[in-house]
Amino acid sequence: MHAVTKILVVFAVVLSLLLSALTIAYSANAERIRGQYQAMEARSLGLQSQLQSAESRHAEDRARLNTEIETVNQQLNDAFAEKSRLQQEATRLIADLKAAQVELAGVRSRIDRLASMSQTQATLISSYRDELSSLRAQELQAKQREIQLADRVNDLAGQLEVAIETNRALQEQLAELQQAMGGGTAVASASGRPALGQPIRARITEVRTGPAGEILAQIDAGSNDNLSESMELTIVQNERFAGVLELTKVELNEAVGRIRLSQGQRIAPGAIVTTIR
Repeated sequence: MHAVTKILVVFAVVLSLLLSALTIAYSANAERIRGQYQAMEARSLGLQSQLQSAESRHAEDRARLNTEIETVNQQLNDAFAEKSRLQQEATRLIADLKAAQVELAGVRSRIDRLASMSQTQATLISSYRDELSSLRAQELQAKQREIQLADRVNDLAGQLEVAIETNRALQEQLAELQQAMGGGTAVASASGRPALGQPIRARITEVRTGPAGEILAQIDAGSNDNLSESMELTIVQNERFAGVLELTKVELNEAVGRIRLSQGQRIAPGAIVTTIR
């Protein structure tokens, strides 16, 4: 046999062995590959199902996000509108602030003027107060002197009343002596009236209030005692000067007049009135 043929036979045998080995390996790998393919198909189906679920969730998320985006856009538009309104409000407030600052400057200016005027007025008031205090002190001193003089006048009026009473008693005693001696000049006239120039003395019998609110007094002397309307009589009470009685109505034995009281005095029935002042 030729050598080349032998080599080719050997190659054929080796190739047959390799092919047998490859066939056995292919058969084994085909089963494994078929199993892997089936597993891959099952996994693919699972992945497709997951993909569909993911796409569904994605669609829902996209719809939700679109809704949120629209909400955010609306809020953003509202925020822009609010920003514009706030800017306008800020512009108006700034204008108001400037106007208020101008007005405040005017008010401060007026306050300064008023403070100056107040200081001037305070100075004037202080001087007026000092002057008023001085005048009040002088007035108080004058009133004290007036009270002292009034007390002195009242005391003198009381002493005068006592002297009048004493003089009248002496005149009555003198008249009685003259009558007892059987002659002389009578003190009273034939009608019983006092002689002209003789002091008149009477008593207040009633004190009342007149229609106009004035104080009226009635006395126990009248035209028979030489009294007439518009005559003024001195009122003496408790040996002190108490006021003046101006006669407004005079009858034979009684008369009525208006009382002008001295300060702090009150007239009661029994007080004495006289023409001696």
